Amino acid sequence: MGPLLRLPGLPLLGLILVIGGCSTAPQDPQEGLQLCLPRAGQAVPIQVEVAATQAQRQQGLQGRESLDRRSGMLFLYDQSQPPEQGFWMFRTRIPLSVAWLDRNGQVVGMQSMSPCSAASSTECQVYPAGVSFQAALEVNDGLFEQLGVNQNDTVRVASGPREQPCASSRPFSTLLD
Repeated sequence: MGPLLRLPGLPLLGLILVIGGCSTAPQDPQEGLQLCLPRAGQAVPIQVEVAATQAQRQQGLQGRESLDRRSGMLFLYDQSQPPEQGFWMFRTRIPLSVAWLDRNGQVVGMQSMSPCSAASSTECQVYPAGVSFQAALEVNDGLFEQLGVNQNDTVRVASGPREQPCASSRPFSTLLD
């Protein structure tokens, strides 16, 4: 699944240029990043793959048959993205939830998204963010609810030891500097 920019008169060009994601083959979790999601006064670690380049964002989670329970994909952008930009689920086989994050890791919007097995990307629903964002975090659908993550919560970057990765953390904005 990945982002899709919608501009009047340029929907196909936006589709081609701004679709986001990562590789179809799972990456070694040690090569990813751990984020700390807030949960009732605690922080819960999740392992994420980072999609920071255009090529990585274009691939998204397409073709994946599953996603580990506490894992996901983090889409990073150099600049704030407009509310019109959205995500789609073309060739994505698993239901996902997305949280749009501002530069500081604050959740500014959330949405559930359904898989799209259509033969053409134009037949897939686009899920617009509806808010400006600088990152997006995709996880298995329902994980944010299970953990109690809500709009206005802040995601941080784990910096603790492997056994307790969220024992210490650093600001989300350090990923964008």
